[in-house]
Amino acid sequence: MKNVTRWMLGTGVAALVTLGAVAFAADTCTLGEVVGVKQVTKGKANVLAVSGEDFGSGSKDVELPADALDGDLNTKYFNQAVDGSETPGINSGLAVTLKSGPTAVTGIQLATANDMEKRDPAKIVVEGSNDPKALEAGCAAFTLVYEGEAGLKDDPGRNAWGKEVKFDNKIAYKTYRIIVTETRIKDADAVQYSEVKFISGTDAKKDEKKDEKK
Repeated sequence: MKNVTRWMLGTGVAALVTLGAVAFAADTCTLGEVVGVKQVTKGKANVLAVSGEDFGSGSKDVELPADALDGDLNTKYFNQAVDGSETPGINSGLAVTLKSGPTAVTGIQLATANDMEKRDPAKIVVEGSNDPKALEAGCAAFTLVYEGEAGLKDDPGRNAWGKEVKFDNKIAYKTYRIIVTETRIKDADAVQYSEVKFISGTDAKKDEKKDEKK
């Protein structure tokens, strides 16, 4: 039996990432902090998304990056930031710094939001970083961990988990950045998802070695 560890971060009080005269709120969670990003491609510098403009629902404190990490399928992260001629939401995502320290994440799982299946992520990029400024605008110190399907090719329905996406990663990173590079339908007006789950294969590999010795 494989014993796979999963993390789902909950929302909490806000910490501030200060950039000159502008302060962006990073939601502090049980296992770390999260910020929204936009107009970002793999290996490029962070551009922080703006609450109430790129994500969120008007003046309401909902549909934020942390809502994709709260363990609740009934909340969601909505991002409509535009990157040039791309579909709204493309090249947007989030960056999460784990308070527990560097971890070798070897899989990811996304869950759909409550409506508008055309907004579902179809393809994603997952990157890792150990830069202490990984949540700040301008930080480009990210290494590609995975690029490909988001696990939602077969629509699981609304507020439902997609398939786990596994990848080979032996490096422990403290921060992980997820970027949506394609939606289910190319004429979508935004990107949205209800949950992101990080999977660590460390414990699974230990169990596999024990089984080999038996």
